[in-house]
Amino acid sequence: MTFFITPNPDVTEMQNELQAVRVCVAGSYFVKKIKRLLPHPSSVDTASAEAVERYNKYVADADFDDFTQTTMSTLLGKMKVSDTYIELPEKLEYLRNNSDNDGLSINGAITSTAENLLQVKWHVLLADYQGLSELQSNDVSIADLEQLNPRATIKQYSRENVIDWDFERVNGAMQLTYILLREISSKLDQESMTRKNTTAYLKLGIDEQGYYQQKIVESEMGGSSEGEKNYVKINNVNLQFIPIEIVVDTEIQGGYMPLKAGYLTAISNLALSRYRVSAVYKEGLYALLPTMNVFGMDSANYDTFKEVNGRSYLASGVFTPNFLPSIDMKVELVESSLSLKQFQEFFDRNEKLVKAEGGTFKTDGAVQRTATEIVAEGEQQNNTLEPMVSSIEESMARVIAYCGLFEGIYTIEQAQSMPEDIVIKMNRQFAVSKLSVEEVKELREGVSAGLLTKKVYLELLVQGGWDLGEVDELLNDLANQAPTIV
Repeated sequence: MTFFITPNPDVTEMQNELQAVRVCVAGSYFVKKIKRLLPHPSSVDTASAEAVERYNKYVADADFDDFTQTTMSTLLGKMKVSDTYIELPEKLEYLRNNSDNDGLSINGAITSTAENLLQVKWHVLLADYQGLSELQSNDVSIADLEQLNPRATIKQYSRENVIDWDFERVNGAMQLTYILLREISSKLDQESMTRKNTTAYLKLGIDEQGYYQQKIVESEMGGSSEGEKNYVKINNVNLQFIPIEIVVDTEIQGGYMPLKAGYLTAISNLALSRYRVSAVYKEGLYALLPTMNVFGMDSANYDTFKEVNGRSYLASGVFTPNFLPSIDMKVELVESSLSLKQFQEFFDRNEKLVKAEGGTFKTDGAVQRTATEIVAEGEQQNNTLEPMVSSIEESMARVIAYCGLFEGIYTIEQAQSMPEDIVIKMNRQFAVSKLSVEEVKELREGVSAGLLTKKVYLELLVQGGWDLGEVDELLNDLANQAPTIV
């Protein structure tokens, strides 16, 4: 059977928005590859050779600030995923260092999930066991896997690879009854040294028999072909739910996929706004360069000028004289009286908005900011991380429990009720609204360098959440390590 895949309307609606935040995290090179993120400065001519040359320079000169990526790194650093406490049943210990059968640890899966939540708000974890997700992308049959020694694994699918879905009310509760997941792969033919890209889909659904998987592969000529339904059984009984977790950055009502993008979207939008204004600003700078006017030049003088100077243009610079062939000729340098002050005002306001959203600049320093600003920015980030961490903990524990169901450790009821012998406990020290040790060190260095007095230093520490006993200890360290500053 051949047919065409139609994405969910929400997928089409959010495609550009998700791509924008992804490339902002990836960095300047990837942002500048997408022309729609920086429209051509001319609304009249965008196709002529001159217009193309102008746009190429326009893009090259524009500055894209990578504070979206810096903010994500800061948030992931606060989470300290490596400190996650993990407790597993002995039969599931293999997941600790190899959750996906490709060598990704549970900590790695948590980090990947967190990165996706920060960018696009939700992420999918699938518990699989001798399933079609293990097949080569162009295979549609489960038969090739039946001879393997299968293990339960956790497969991840980013939001962009979730193509369609549906919920239905089952036994009084909304339940996911259909989801279509995309898998894109590239295979190298070593003989011809060419690569072949394949797009396949994994359809997971619930029908009258129970939970099934079905592989769909796009053909080179267009359209798609599908394999047979593979029903997943537990103790020879068809499973009646999809063993999948939709991890969201905060608690939501069941029965729908959130349309909005992730926390970093507001920051990436500010980064793109700054990028676009930067391009206009840079082009404006060229327009404000001094203009040279020449008076009294005719064709005869022009020929003489070229012969005497060895060039056909007026040059500038202290050591580059222009020999003018006539006393009637004169050169005038005209400077613009216009100001670009409004651009600097925009950049300053943009930076304040980024920080208000919890964004982090590489140039941020504790000495340049008050403790109130630092703590306020930290609280904004903490308010984002707390529900996200809770969601990741619960979803990761539940999908591991589904793996235990496939391995015969739990019954269906036990797996769905969160077994007590599975513990995922992530770090929550980020939730303390307090200056970090690194920021305290920076403030102390400010005292040593004469940028802060001890009095201001103490006020900042107390304002930044440190108690008096800790302050006294830090003062003693300061007295032993730095000259006295009053």
